[in-house]
Amino acid sequence: MLQNFDSPLDFEVTIAEVSWLGGSMIVLGSLCTNLTIALLLERAGRMFCISLLAVPFACLWILVYFASNVVYLYAARFLCGFTGALIGHLAANLANRMLPERAPYLLKRSQLSAAEKSFGFYKNPTDQKAQLRSKSGFEELRMAVLSLQCQNSEPLSYKDLL
Repeated sequence: MLQNFDSPLDFEVTIAEVSWLGGSMIVLGSLCTNLTIALLLERAGRMFCISLLAVPFACLWILVYFASNVVYLYAARFLCGFTGALIGHLAANLANRMLPERAPYLLKRSQLSAAEKSFGFYKNPTDQKAQLRSKSGFEELRMAVLSLQCQNSEPLSYKDLL
């Protein structure tokens, strides 16, 4: 499309430039996102980081609209990779709001009542017999998590990875 005679661009784009536009700039942008957001997530929070993505997303469309040479398109594709890299994180964040945390995780954090609610949510007992099975299953899970915590009482270190 960019190299057609009826291209919407006012300038020509070479094959080498198209190859950079095709994927390389997106990959570079996503790499920068992962490094940048990793630093910001703990300090600023998830919702701030997701809201912050609106700025580069708006900028990329402005760059595409006003592109007068291929550098504008490079910058737009870079920003496309920058914003697109967090789609998975955004989807996980939205799913996290709709679905409760898993019971084993909550048990490890000593949140017993939340873990029991979560276990009931995922097991979805419909009758009295299923509720009894769910309660006994939760107790088995609780005991298993407690025994694992007792076994793994010393913290991990870099030597464990060697």
